Amino acid sequence: MKRLWFLIGVACRVFLVSFALLVIGICFQLYHFLQPIEFIDLSGEQARSRMPGLLWPETVPPTDVDKLSARIYSEMDSYVGWYRIIATPEVAGKWQDAAHSQLEDASQFGERFKLVEGVHRTIVTPRLPPDPPMTGDNIRKPDWWKPLTSEFRVTERMRWYNSSDSGYGDAVYSTFDPATRCLWIYAQKRQHHRLWEPGNAPAGNQFVTPIEKVVTAIMPPVPDHTEEEAESLHKDHESPQPSSNKNQ
Repeated sequence: MKRLWFLIGVACRVFLVSFALLVIGICFQLYHFLQPIEFIDLSGEQARSRMPGLLWPETVPPTDVDKLSARIYSEMDSYVGWYRIIATPEVAGKWQDAAHSQLEDASQFGERFKLVEGVHRTIVTPRLPPDPPMTGDNIRKPDWWKPLTSEFRVTERMRWYNSSDSGYGDAVYSTFDPATRCLWIYAQKRQHHRLWEPGNAPAGNQFVTPIEKVVTAIMPPVPDHTEEEAESLHKDHESPQPSSNKNQ
């Protein structure tokens, strides 16, 4: 009986320690998410050293950017960021194209997604984003993010879960003001966020990732044989096989 109570006590201690570690981990994630990366009017080289690598387009050298401001909230499954990039129209165009094409081309599929669909379109709005994915005093648009134009290039994508009508709502909104040479970008990746109902993407240049491509991304196809290997296999197939029957 004493041994039983001892084992119960050990199990309770293990449970309490595990629960405490879980709570600490959640609090750390929340703290990290609520503490943004933020800087204002840094040079391209200075800004590049402060930004996560995946957020900087490969086609844009840091020396080509005059100034960059950013506020970025990021955690494991969610991300939101505001950017003001001062550069020539050519450089701004490269950054803008990369931001939108990356969202469509990104191959974050996995077995848990049943459908990946999206749309490229243009919207006119005095307020961005039209439907903020996050609310609260700790996550807010920076005061310096004030585009003077109201026409935005938009790429939105939904990655729908297999098990529910929910998934990841990802989006990039951008506009370039040639008068001030400012490229304004708002981007988000939000888990359990619905931009639209499954199969009902907004009007525009829609794109859908076929299921075959999703499966291929998970399990790459076996490469074709080389000519030499194919010829060797053909010869082996044509060569006579020894008979399994013995003469009686």
